[in-house]
Amino acid sequence: MDPLVARPIDRPGIVLVDGSDFFREALRQVLVGEGHRCAAAATLEAAAGDLADPALAVLILDLASSGRAGLAAWRALQSRRPEVRAIVLSARADQDLVLEALRAGASDYLAKPLHEEELRLSLGRALAGYRADVELERLRATVVAEADAAEDDAEADLDLAREICEAVTAGGDADRVLSGVLEALAVRVDAFAAALYLHDAGRGDFERAASFEAGLGRDRERLPAGRGLTGTAVSTGAFVASSEPAGDPRFDAEVDTLVEAPGDPADAALLVLPLRFRGGTVGLVRAFLPAEREPSLRTAEIAGAALSAALRSVLLY
Repeated sequence: MDPLVARPIDRPGIVLVDGSDFFREALRQVLVGEGHRCAAAATLEAAAGDLADPALAVLILDLASSGRAGLAAWRALQSRRPEVRAIVLSARADQDLVLEALRAGASDYLAKPLHEEELRLSLGRALAGYRADVELERLRATVVAEADAAEDDAEADLDLAREICEAVTAGGDADRVLSGVLEALAVRVDAFAAALYLHDAGRGDFERAASFEAGLGRDRERLPAGRGLTGTAVSTGAFVASSEPAGDPRFDAEVDTLVEAPGDPADAALLVLPLRFRGGTVGLVRAFLPAEREPSLRTAEIAGAALSAALRSVLLY
């Protein structure tokens, strides 16, 4: 993937290539009806312009109508755009082609006739993988560009971004994905307690959706939207990383501390990462660290971007 090319991830493109006019149009209408941006063509030649779209995320390719020429075109596309996913459609007679497509890196195959839910799940996994790869490449470029940082720390931050992306692409339900990405962050920053919150539009506050606890504390079930250092992160969209949060005039002991903690809960270092989606803060992650552990601003930036990408995948699919 060329890191200099900005790959759009909020409106990814889907290209459907199928020789059956009826099936192709019916499937395109299903995808467009669910909010996807989808182009459809009977042949790969007719789809050439759409396949060159820099926002292309998923190719849905019928093997019966494209055959080995379709596989060759997929291999060529993958060599240029490894982040793009392919879902191949097949009939029972195409099993040799299916295996060849999977060996060539196709993310999934679906047997005709299709069930809409089967397609929806397969496409959701493919788009989540695409978004994770694009975000990882952006994070990789950010890490490489910051050449003044310590090499070991930069590599560790890149590992964290990779672990978060892998937790998304591993699949599973939303709770499992959120717990996986939260644990990856907590382990990386040595947090003894961490929680991920989602915005509750009805109540206007944030409800805990996942938590990580190492036996030394437990975070709150709900957080108000506008109080303390936590509220500052929500309102500004900027992360907070403080080794002495109680010394900050914005600190609110009823918000910026654990509900259960040994000793004085105000002694812990605090890391708050707002999670952004379509211009708004839809969630946040906060982690509590030992007082002597200085939260890394670089880690906060990298983790915030990766976690926001993970949350987008969960919210959309």
